[in-house]
Amino acid sequence: MTPAEVEDDDDGSEVAAAQMLEGLGILLKVVSASEEQLEAASKWCDDMCIERVEDMWEAADEDEWDKFCEALQLEEEAADKLRTHFRALKEGKFKLGEEAPRPPQHQPLPPLQQRLDEIVENGIEADRRELDFSDEALGDEGVQRLVKGLEGNSGLRRLRLHRCYLTPKGFAHVGQLLYEGGRIAATQGSFGEADGQQKAGGGGFADKLELLVLSGNDCSPKGPGRDFCDGLSMIVNLKSLSLAMCNLGDAGVTDLFEVLSLRDGGAKAACLLEELDISHNNLGPATARALVSVLGRNEHLRSLSIKANELGPEGADAMAECLVANKGRLQRLDIAQNGFMLDGARMLLEAFVSPVTFAINIVRPSGQSTGATLSATLRVMGINPTSVLDQWNNNRPAEAVRAGDFVVRVNDKTSTKLILEELGSRAELEIVVNRPGAGLSYMDICYNGITNPGVEELRDEVGRPQGCTLQGSLLRWPGGRQVSMNAA
Repeated sequence: MTPAEVEDDDDGSEVAAAQMLEGLGILLKVVSASEEQLEAASKWCDDMCIERVEDMWEAADEDEWDKFCEALQLEEEAADKLRTHFRALKEGKFKLGEEAPRPPQHQPLPPLQQRLDEIVENGIEADRRELDFSDEALGDEGVQRLVKGLEGNSGLRRLRLHRCYLTPKGFAHVGQLLYEGGRIAATQGSFGEADGQQKAGGGGFADKLELLVLSGNDCSPKGPGRDFCDGLSMIVNLKSLSLAMCNLGDAGVTDLFEVLSLRDGGAKAACLLEELDISHNNLGPATARALVSVLGRNEHLRSLSIKANELGPEGADAMAECLVANKGRLQRLDIAQNGFMLDGARMLLEAFVSPVTFAINIVRPSGQSTGATLSATLRVMGINPTSVLDQWNNNRPAEAVRAGDFVVRVNDKTSTKLILEELGSRAELEIVVNRPGAGLSYMDICYNGITNPGVEELRDEVGRPQGCTLQGSLLRWPGGRQVSMNAA
């Protein structure tokens, strides 16, 4: 970023302006600003007089900060993060040119301290379903006390800890809550019961927690940590988790993805999360490649947000592979703002409109059938218990053949007559299955560097042959499937 040209009798003004602009450049990189936003920042400062830049920088004028963030079209979360790091810079928490600061560990303010004291001493009301500490300086010590206060609670459903200045130590305390709550739910049989009613012996540690928001906290490039992930693998009622803006990075999702890959029947129970948000986390193509295996194994996740990261065209290819590997279990995917460009968006759209098709390989014992009951059109009507297909389904649930699937090929045979003959005569069978109607119901690929002509090209490619209709930036298919796409 170049300093604005300033006419001033004081020789130090130009130097001061350059320092301010350098600081803004560093802070914008902290919030992952795009090149376009960096250029917009430079232009904004060039257009403003030095006094207005000084008001924003020296006096921390909120109006000037708001105008600056609006000119850059920063999202609210990014703008808030920018202000947080600016305050840390002004307070001397770090110097220009050094690594961006971690969120400072604050001591709880007196009103917050009182709330925590009450929770620790008395717990929370039995019928209370939500606790929201968002934007409060809870810190690691505060969340540790909160977990202690929830020891006897079995009614809480939603816990919001957005931007509470947690570090990996704080995530470990939250992991303890999840682990103990999951252990209690499993031993007490308290999962799945309505309205906080629990069996004799009671519950505790928020064992019926369904939603957990941890966005805006710093869990470091190593991720939320093993303690947190162990808790995530234990909790049975948690359905929605937000780790947006947690400074994960590619290395920080390793333990998390390991938990998401767990399957029922293993040494550890499968993770039952249905919604996960890992947006705004500096994730690159390596994360997208790792997701192929994760989504190929995970049977429960239905909604994934990975927007505003750095997947790029290479990541788009991997995300298209994810859709194939997942076999239609995931329903919503938000991958906006990832720099896919035209070719990347094309791969994703092709994967979106393609039918869910996969192959299995089984060995049919002599004298036995595969166990599939097929209609005249080769639609699977059912699977006989204890059959070879039933065993396949039990051993590989993410690749299970279901009622409603269609057999479209067996070995090299594709006609109905030859397929039936192959199923009854061959021992080694490669069975290719088509699953009609499966796949994402919604995908967001907005703000991925596609030009207006590129958008029109993609609409022509996927819209007209598929009977697609256009409403603004939303492409709609019969049956309610949708893709959100724009030129930006």
